[in-house]
Amino acid sequence: MKTKTDLLFEDYLGQRGIRYKYEPFGDQDKNPDYLLTIRGKTILVEIKELQETPLDRVTKASLAKGGGTFSIDPGELSKMLRRRIDAACRQLKPHKDKVDYCLVLIGVKQGYYELGVDEIFYAMYGDLYLSIPFDIKKGGSMSKAESRLKATGSLRKNHPLTKLMYSPHEYLSGVGIVKSFNGHRYYENKFYEQSLRGINTRDWGAHRMLKFLKGKWLKHKNKIPKIYKDTKRVLYKVELVSNPLSNKPLPAGLFNARWDYVRFPTIVYEN
Repeated sequence: MKTKTDLLFEDYLGQRGIRYKYEPFGDQDKNPDYLLTIRGKTILVEIKELQETPLDRVTKASLAKGGGTFSIDPGELSKMLRRRIDAACRQLKPHKDKVDYCLVLIGVKQGYYELGVDEIFYAMYGDLYLSIPFDIKKGGSMSKAESRLKATGSLRKNHPLTKLMYSPHEYLSGVGIVKSFNGHRYYENKFYEQSLRGINTRDWGAHRMLKFLKGKWLKHKNKIPKIYKDTKRVLYKVELVSNPLSNKPLPAGLFNARWDYVRFPTIVYEN
């Protein structure tokens, strides 16, 4: 059966008018989910889904006990995502030479919390940690603190001799998520942000703020673009992180629909 994320992705493709083949390689054991063509480029997509996020799990456990505090290790989610990425790559690898690009999309079956591109990024390239040089004798910091990524990502390894980064899944072009959202609410929020841009609201109370925004919105309602007028219309988007360590990284221009977002990380080698 198709997953929730499968259906979201199909709705996204339908919104863009992109034709696709589901499980294009028949009964083969390593059969990725989707084969599609965008701008003359063939793309193979494997979708993996989490049952729920670690945050959802501890939240439900806390609610079942009647509330209270709880703790969570952010690295737990990264480990879950890395396992899904590695499993997806096993599906993609046998067919990597048949297509231009290979992608992995990850979703969550149930829960309150959505995945974002930041979680995907750290799962791909490594855990974030802080480096703070500290002078034990004199006290205080010796130099500016730096944030770095440990070489623990699913798509990033460091060569033991050269220390240069490489990807164990060099054919994987990128990893991302697919989302649905209410178009009318999306436009309304963007309108409020633009209405407040450049205005000093530091001394405003909540009542004045709401009155100001309501007045602006009432004057603008007849100018709402057609695509956002239906208050119940659902729209779709993908958010992706390209893999610069790939031998065929995801380029700009393929996933550039109106609401899509693609992050293109930069590789920096230190001397």
